[in-house]
Amino acid sequence: METLVYIVPSIDVSWDGFGPLNPGKNYSVTPPPLDECLKDAELIVELLKELHEGKSALTIFSGTYCRNEFMRPPFTEIWNRIEKQGGEILLHTHEETAGNGTHHGEESHMKSVIRYQFDFLKEIGLHPVGYRGGLYAYCSFLTPLLEELGIPIDLSSAPGCNKPEREAVWDNIPYSAFFLSRNDPNRLPCEEEKSQVFEIPLGADGEGGENINFLYIDYVDSDLENSKRIYDVVLSRARNENCPQIIYTLFHTFSAHKPRMIERYKQFVDYTQKNGAQAVNPTEARKIYESISS
Repeated sequence: METLVYIVPSIDVSWDGFGPLNPGKNYSVTPPPLDECLKDAELIVELLKELHEGKSALTIFSGTYCRNEFMRPPFTEIWNRIEKQGGEILLHTHEETAGNGTHHGEESHMKSVIRYQFDFLKEIGLHPVGYRGGLYAYCSFLTPLLEELGIPIDLSSAPGCNKPEREAVWDNIPYSAFFLSRNDPNRLPCEEEKSQVFEIPLGADGEGGENINFLYIDYVDSDLENSKRIYDVVLSRARNENCPQIIYTLFHTFSAHKPRMIERYKQFVDYTQKNGAQAVNPTEARKIYESISS
């Protein structure tokens, strides 16, 4: 079967006790249990190798309540393995204040923490190729910063999401990958406004902007049938538009020790692979887009 959907399997590094804006977790900012997180990371590396031949995007958490822990040994050895087996590393900032709000709209703060993480990862020998804002957050001032740093890819977007209090406004974007406008991430660019930042959106059903509407595979209120339903919508778009779709899916390291979530993920991947999908890393996704568009 021909490839109709190119999927970047994106894995967020995180832990169960983190939920500063989640009332369901009582706005928890419990420090990460690093030993458990390390075991989860090890399992994720093997899972990505088994299911996707390593093709993936691994987003390394750095934020208000855990700035450097995931950027130090022994985690760094695991992230090196991700790169060696065909995956790629992304910056992933979470700049929240528990029960209160975020710093996502503060230009000086966001530029500072993104530069810090980028420089830190480069210094330890990793090669970040992209960015993903925590809670789907992204502001227009980030585009020239990413260009300046030579970060050509972003995975912050979730089509239909409209949460201005979190700086997560993606209600008018395409459902498949595109280049960001230099001035407005929520608008397709004119040629003179086209930036060098390639935006890959989260797979979406187009029926709303909540997690249940996205290919957030380990979302606790979703299930395998919902994820398959959303994928079928993406597949239908590819057929109706006569153009392959380029999207990402979302999973978290903390689900690696949960058999139910791992089984859900494996069954979802199996379903997509039998129905027109191919896993790629972010750089491959960009090259595919450019070849299709040329």
